[in-house]
Amino acid sequence: MVLASEQGHEVAGAAEHAAHAAHEGGHHVPELPNVFVVLKDLGVIHADKFTIFGRELSLTDITFISYSILIMLTIIAWIAIARGGMKMRPTGRLYIVTEMFLGGLRDFFGGVLGKHEVNKHIWLIGTLFVYILFQNLNGIVPLGFATSASLSMNLAMATIVFFYVQYVGISRNGFGGWFKHLLGSPTDAITWGLSPLFLILHILEELIRPISLSLRLFGNILGKDILLGVFIGLISIPIVGWFKLMIPLHWPFLFLALLLSVIQALIFSMLTAVYILLVLPHGEHH
Repeated sequence: MVLASEQGHEVAGAAEHAAHAAHEGGHHVPELPNVFVVLKDLGVIHADKFTIFGRELSLTDITFISYSILIMLTIIAWIAIARGGMKMRPTGRLYIVTEMFLGGLRDFFGGVLGKHEVNKHIWLIGTLFVYILFQNLNGIVPLGFATSASLSMNLAMATIVFFYVQYVGISRNGFGGWFKHLLGSPTDAITWGLSPLFLILHILEELIRPISLSLRLFGNILGKDILLGVFIGLISIPIVGWFKLMIPLHWPFLFLALLLSVIQALIFSMLTAVYILLVLPHGEHH
């Protein structure tokens, strides 16, 4: 059983709010109070904006939790490196676990990109996988919520993938080779004649990719959050003030939520690897 704030959104109206959130494009589905909402309610957080690199940004639960995840992952990586990375024979347990995890990711995505290419792109693909995975899992823990259920957050990550793929395509093929690829790599009069049509189709395809990446992750994680939110809010008993007692009927679905979180992080990063593979010069990625 958990205690939750009445000032949070009503779980019973989750589906209606989800449709509104999808329409707004930048807000997450109403769900159980998260740590940001609780800290705001308790008066610990007063500011509505914050400044980073000289730019003022709105302080919302999405920015608060997403930056918190970034800081946490940075601290874990720093501790792992500090405890074992500088030694000739690393012995730090955290470092060894981190190395095994990253080695597994490198081997897995190496099956798509090839052993040579994966070392050039694993920094982006691996970061996306880990970051999205922690975002997804944050929706399972008490007082957390999955920031990947925000369409704007997913669009930001997909936009990074879009520009990186174009950068790889131009840097590896040259601008002429990259543009010829958009034309459908014509080789004779017929294919040259059809090249304007291929150009339009390839441009549309490139523009649709980040949208499809974003919507796939958004829809699946949003659905998971709605399912867990509805079941955890089926029975709630007011206690005192803004606290109420809620029966955790969502427990049977936690394993499915965990599995879905891993799969969606894997799909996003796997598609990123595939998009990179498609713009590499033929024969260089094996």
